[in-house]
Amino acid sequence: MSLTYDKAGRKLTMNDPDMGFWQYSYNALGGMTRQEDAKNQVACLYYDELNRPRGKDYFTNSAACPSDPGSGYEVTYNYDSTANGNLGKGRRTSMTDASGSTNWYYDSRGRVWKETKIISGTSFDTEWTYNLADLPATMKYPDGEIVTTGYNNNMLPTDVSGADNYVPSMTYDSAGRLLTRALGNGLTQTYDYYPWNQQGGRLHTLVAGNLQNLSYAYDSVGNIISIADSINSQTQSFDYDALDRLTSASANGEPGQGAYDETYQYDPATGNLKVKGDMTLDYLDSSHVHAVTNANGNTYSYDSNGNQTTRTVGGQTIQFGYNAENKLVSVTGTNLSAQFTYNGDGQRVKSVVNGEIVYFVGGHYEFNDTTNEITKYYFSGGARIALRKYIIPQTTTLNYILGDHLGSTNIITNATGALVVETRYKPWGEVRYATANQTLPTRFIFTGQYSYINDDATDLGAAGFGLMYFKARWYDPTTAHFSQADTVVSGGVQGADRYAYGLNNPLKYTDPSGHTAVCVDFADNGECLGWEDQAVTTDEKLALFGVILVGEWSDAYKLAVLIAIQAVAIRISDIVEGSVYDAFKNAFNITSTSLMTFTWGSCDKCNGAGGYTYSPHDIRFASMSALWRSDYFMRSVNNVVHELGHAFNHANGWDPVNRLSNSMSTNSWLERGSNQGYSYGFASTGDKGTWVQNPSTATSEVFADQFLGWVFNQWERTASGDLSAQASERASWMDTNMSLWLTGE
Repeated sequence: MSLTYDKAGRKLTMNDPDMGFWQYSYNALGGMTRQEDAKNQVACLYYDELNRPRGKDYFTNSAACPSDPGSGYEVTYNYDSTANGNLGKGRRTSMTDASGSTNWYYDSRGRVWKETKIISGTSFDTEWTYNLADLPATMKYPDGEIVTTGYNNNMLPTDVSGADNYVPSMTYDSAGRLLTRALGNGLTQTYDYYPWNQQGGRLHTLVAGNLQNLSYAYDSVGNIISIADSINSQTQSFDYDALDRLTSASANGEPGQGAYDETYQYDPATGNLKVKGDMTLDYLDSSHVHAVTNANGNTYSYDSNGNQTTRTVGGQTIQFGYNAENKLVSVTGTNLSAQFTYNGDGQRVKSVVNGEIVYFVGGHYEFNDTTNEITKYYFSGGARIALRKYIIPQTTTLNYILGDHLGSTNIITNATGALVVETRYKPWGEVRYATANQTLPTRFIFTGQYSYINDDATDLGAAGFGLMYFKARWYDPTTAHFSQADTVVSGGVQGADRYAYGLNNPLKYTDPSGHTAVCVDFADNGECLGWEDQAVTTDEKLALFGVILVGEWSDAYKLAVLIAIQAVAIRISDIVEGSVYDAFKNAFNITSTSLMTFTWGSCDKCNGAGGYTYSPHDIRFASMSALWRSDYFMRSVNNVVHELGHAFNHANGWDPVNRLSNSMSTNSWLERGSNQGYSYGFASTGDKGTWVQNPSTATSEVFADQFLGWVFNQWERTASGDLSAQASERASWMDTNMSLWLTGE
């Protein structure tokens, strides 16, 4: 792959062995205005006065982008709506596109409380409420059901309830790992882990009553070498090469129970998977060097962008069509006709397969417009744990989902915990066993992705066309390859292969977005971590930032320090490159020999205040905000962020305070001590103690509170949702100067 850039570091051209030649243009503020792909399709983007995208149009034949028409875009983005109580100033509030429209409504804290999707004229509303930690407390489905999620003091979900008590309880260990999940069907899922000095604390067993009992074993680098299924007396075994690629997989037992034995081989020159079980894969298209073209007599062809356009499997040919965003929009074959519609964000919102129309609202709601059937999904901690189907006014059918370590649908039970159907998979996602004469009530199967494959689990017949929907693109488990080149290049030695699935280690990685392989074990940005990097306790997690705790810290206050540091690190990493850990350490000049210390007690300068910052690396607390009320937890986090503002000032030689002192165009900077009942631009008044930690007019205290506001983007707002004049001045000053101190530019 070859790339060219302009003097501002913006990509101008890309010539890729899988995707061909692409070109890019930008406006003076860095917004991309034109993209031309290898098919000479052109996307033109238009921006408003704040350089926010407001429209997108598409053209062919390498057309030049016309002047901004001002309206009538194929995709339109709108901002700042305050209609119907929407506090949408500064946020995207609506989008119109070929599918219809989407409207978002915000509360005073910038949280989406309502989303209205109109798909082909049919409207769907989803609403949320939040707790004081900004975690979603309730979710109202389009049909009116309200689902409530409870949390513990560590902000982990503990229960989920709605029309039924879907998850009565969940428990965790001290590292925040799930130990038990009690389901509304009477079953309890139990998770057991290896000791930290054996297999690095990875998942050992996953048990759910007498229906599921899986035991996992690993090699020294965390690859799964066996999965023992004690319920079915079956063990899967796996081997890997030096690059951690899967080289063999097998399951004992009878073929009718899902037994198999396969080996996998890779081309030493290209890294392409050459042999998959009894299938030999060929790569004969020089324009797409990682795309499968032949597999045991089956053939596949691609367009210039690397999208699969035809496949002939078992003598049957299927053709695929794509839109200008390279989204699959049509599938045709013998007794098969399918169309897919996407919104302006590229999300599938509608399918028409052999005349059957289905609308998709996020991942939680489906409406079959042909049969009038509604399917709803319920989640616990990100896991899909139940689904409900009904046709108004019929009685609903509630099923529960038991997944494996990858999130694949393994067991479906009824509402009382009885087995409905069991599904087992080969490593790359093919169904190897399904309960006889039963089909899954859901299409979310392998790793929780949506299937359009006709197999024993789905029984789609002619409506199946061999692919699974992985959001950004489509996947074929038979060939272990995506049918489209990835527009995102992953890192590592296998990253250049835009078609490979899960870095060729499908037991260790999933691909939730269709863009990036994500480690299902301990991970940082999707990358699997070595045991030495697996921070488990709060102290170990703080150590990653170069922070140590001294003194008798309670668990709650330890967590407050961690949350505060994570928030600061994330905010800083929005401006500078690198990991959140490096961003934090660089901002505070932390090194291996000069760590930041938080001390509980020994604070002779606190003098009635909760904390005091002695130097960039020496912060001490005599007390923090009480924790017996839930809203005070945020205050204790803010206590820490305020002191980190002082530490940042120290680390920069007091330049922040000096610069602030020299920037006082009005009294708005310091005018707050005279009347603590006014906000003066801060998100709370001085007598409330949340966003004004110290109402003193000392410049150092003003800066520390502005640092707090900058980290969380919390400032005083008017009744209409706009920043007040003083808040705008403070926020603008912080944005400008923080960028200067962090980047030196």
